[in-house]
Formats: sequence, C-alpha cells, structure tokens
Amino acid sequence: MRRVSGPMSGTPRGWTAAVTLAAAASMSVVACGESFVASGSGGGGAGGTSETTSAATSGGNGGTAGSTGEGGGAACAAPASSACADCLYTSCEDIYCACVNEPACVGLGTCLNDGKPVEFCWQQNADGIAIAGRLQACGAQKCEACSYDDVPPCLDCQLNNGPAEVNACFSSGDCLAYLKCVDDCGGDAGCAQGCGTTYPKGQAPAGNLIECIKGSCVAACSN
Repeated sequence: MRRVSGPMSGTPRGWTAAVTLAAAASMSVVACGESFVASGSGGGGAGGTSETTSAATSGGNGGTAGSTGEGGGAACAAPASSACADCLYTSCEDIYCACVNEPACVGLGTCLNDGKPVEFCWQQNADGIAIAGRLQACGAQKCEACSYDDVPPCLDCQLNNGPAEVNACFSSGDCLAYLKCVDDCGGDAGCAQGCGTTYPKGQAPAGNLIECIKGSCVAACSN
C-alpha cells in the first residue's frame, strides 16, 4: 500500500537528535506552552498530511466546520469525500475538526497538494503545522485507509505538548537550519556556537522547542 509522507517529511535530517542532545546538556526545566486542545474550546495542536486536509475539505462541503461542542473540541460536519476522511472523522474527530476549523491547517494541505515545497508551505501556514501533524499521527495509528507514515514518538510528543513551539520552529527556515547545523556538529561545542552565529534568528525558536522537550518529552526523545 502506498505510504503518504505528510507535512512532517521535510524536516532536516537529524533535527530531533539535535534538540534531544541540546536538551540533555541543558540544566533548567521549563514546561511547554499551551497543550494541544484547550479544555472547553475547539483550539488545536498538531499537523497532518496533504491528503489529510484534502480529505477534510474535498467532496463538496463535507469538511465544513460546524458548531463548537460543549466542553470539548470543536464539532464539524461529517465528510463526504473518501474512506480516509470518514475514518479520520470517526476515529480522530477532535483533531480532524480542529484542522477543518483552522484555516492554516486547511491551507497547509492545499499548499502541499499544489506540489509546493514543504518548508514553503510551513512558512505560509504556520498556525496549522502542529494540528496537521497530530492528525497525521492519529491517522497513521487508526486509519489504514489513509496510508499515512507514522510520526516518531519524539515529534508526536512535541506536537501534543508544545504546538506553539513546533509551529514557530517549523515555520522558520533559520530554526530548522540551526538545529540541523548543531546536529551535524556531533557534540562539538565550538561548532555548535558557530551555528548560532550563522543562524542567529533560529536560536530563540530552537531554544523554546528544546525547553519544551526538557519539560515534557525527555523520555519520548531519548531513544
């Protein structure tokens, strides 16, 4: 069965290793930002695939948002598009509806479906990255019809616990380049310091993501 890589496929090689190493070397522990779905609201968190958001928005108005459910995620209309979308709506409803209700998540899927570069799509739809990725993770586990690639545990933890940090870093080319640069340094402190000089705008969002890992995802990112 064909696998769908999804919007998280454009991450530079080894970037998760870089933030894990940096987290282990740091001393302070700071918790992540807002959690994926805020209690009592339809707010949302992680990223999905181009086919995820396509499934959510194709087939007429099958993915059109509905009213907000009481005390939980935002409700949305049942899709009328595909077996994949039907499964996502049934098995991953809160995340699916969060994506449908977030223009940037839908925009991310449209951008990827148009064949544009992944990092460009992230930059243009920053607020939808974490929602889309989380939907990809849920679909990979529960919806065989979608054929989504699995999301690694470390990234999955960040999508759930630090969506704002993920969005800020993934939508910044400097942040991703900085993390890859640090990873390529192989633990050389002088080399890593040079990465900060080369990508100064990437240090702050990368640091926030590292703090998120230290506060919530050490175990998931240690393997």
